[in-house]
Amino acid sequence: MALLVGLVLCHRQILRLCKFGYEVSFCNIRLGLCTADQDLCLIRQDGIRLAASVYRPGMEGLRPAVLLLHGSTEMGRQLALYRLLGRRLAQRGYVVLSPDFAGFGDSQDPFEADDPAAVDADRDVCTALDWLRSREDVDQRRIFLLAHSGGSMFAMNAARRKTGLQALAVIGPPRNVIQRLSGRDQVEYFFQRTRDQWRHLHQRDFPAWYTLEHWYAEVMAAGAATTLLGDITRHLPFFSGPDHPPLLLIDGSREWEADLHYLDIYAQVMSEPKGHLRLVNGDHFANTFNWFGLVLYDAKVMAQLLDGIDGWFVQAANTKPTNGDDQISMQ
Repeated sequence: MALLVGLVLCHRQILRLCKFGYEVSFCNIRLGLCTADQDLCLIRQDGIRLAASVYRPGMEGLRPAVLLLHGSTEMGRQLALYRLLGRRLAQRGYVVLSPDFAGFGDSQDPFEADDPAAVDADRDVCTALDWLRSREDVDQRRIFLLAHSGGSMFAMNAARRKTGLQALAVIGPPRNVIQRLSGRDQVEYFFQRTRDQWRHLHQRDFPAWYTLEHWYAEVMAAGAATTLLGDITRHLPFFSGPDHPPLLLIDGSREWEADLHYLDIYAQVMSEPKGHLRLVNGDHFANTFNWFGLVLYDAKVMAQLLDGIDGWFVQAANTKPTNGDDQISMQ
């Protein structure tokens, strides 16, 4: 029986690989381990434990740092895209800290605190930034934020709090969420999906006070910590005004057409310093996925992504954040 299950799982993974090769071209496929240099536990001020991985460059002296925030996935920081970004950015000279948000991956379930205030992803970001600021090997003038999907909401929240970030880049940020949740049936669907994921990961339900109405209010405000869902529309006033950190918007040409359209609009409305990078033939996960414990990826798309992020951060480190005259278009 165990052999049969193994064969079925292996067959599925092979089919998945074939589909991936058809979409991106087999000649571009690469495999990697992408292991972290250190796993550690960060402790929030309220005692909630956050699992995190550190990727270190192989060079001495003060180094720039990247806080890498994952999207809404049970795997948290172990998803292929984040492991690959952590390893490759470290090879380019960055200290990379990749934490799991509370309730995701290996981090503690915030509902264990029995305190509504503990369900707060912004606290996770602050705790991770504090760790980077405590490091003697990190250049405090060059701390950057990189986020994917739902994690982008909380990266942008941090930028609005004037946390001294040099620049940020967001990959596939949540778009069109307000419109998607305009009907009661869609609100119920997304809430139930979030609830089912939480049950699967933590083997427990939401507490009675965490209702659909509570969750929806979070989504429409700073973002829901349980699902990392929000809408970057609420950030438009800040990023359309003066004195915001340099912001790079990233999406892939194979994402939904409506999502591409919305990000085009945001990129046009936002003020300098800004950039917009569209990955040619890239999907929402930059053509990466986990495969038998390894990271499988599209070398061409990953090169676009890494060059774009690294170039943006280097440019930001040499340009005053409030001056967009020298910014380049990356679309």
